[in-house]
Amino acid sequence: MKRLIVLLMSAALALAACATPATPAATTSPAPASDIATPDPALPTSDATLIIPTPQEAGLAATLVLGDPVTLIAPGSVTLPEATEPVDPNQPPPRFQTLTFTMASGVDGDLLMIELNIDGSLSRNGVVSALPASEVEAVHAAMSTLRLYDAVTSFTGPARTGDANNYGLTLMINNGSERFIPAMEAYTPPQYLRFFNALAQLGLQPFPVF
Repeated sequence: MKRLIVLLMSAALALAACATPATPAATTSPAPASDIATPDPALPTSDATLIIPTPQEAGLAATLVLGDPVTLIAPGSVTLPEATEPVDPNQPPPRFQTLTFTMASGVDGDLLMIELNIDGSLSRNGVVSALPASEVEAVHAAMSTLRLYDAVTSFTGPARTGDANNYGLTLMINNGSERFIPAMEAYTPPQYLRFFNALAQLGLQPFPVF
């Protein structure tokens, strides 16, 4: 009898085990693609170096950006700026204080250097002399007529012949400014060429009227 009861209990336990489904193992379902965190892209790296301009470079840039406009004219021509009233009406008109003139004949030719001061003192290749006030005034009047105090000149260009004259005129003006006018014989208009050749004769011949 006791053995029968044990068999019945064992059978009941077996049936209960078969009736209860096994608990499935926990699984992790993949997250939607939109929810997957992506790493932040790497910040771009730069190999650029900060360049600090030198004072000379900064000055050049300021000149190029803020300086006066450059006027380009054809060789052999001259542009006369429009005459305007001086800012200071009491300021005297421009007048040279010292004039330095050079003339070179050809590529390897002789160099003539003349320096004339407003007081009439003249140096011609180191030989000192003096001009009368009337002749100094004639030189000044010629420069005023030709507008050499303010004209924009272009008297140089490609070399054409080896025996032509080359000129240089430097003016120290009474307003403190300085002008340098280079010229080549082939590109100099006739009236200016006549003026340069007259300067070459200072101290030898009277200066002509322009």
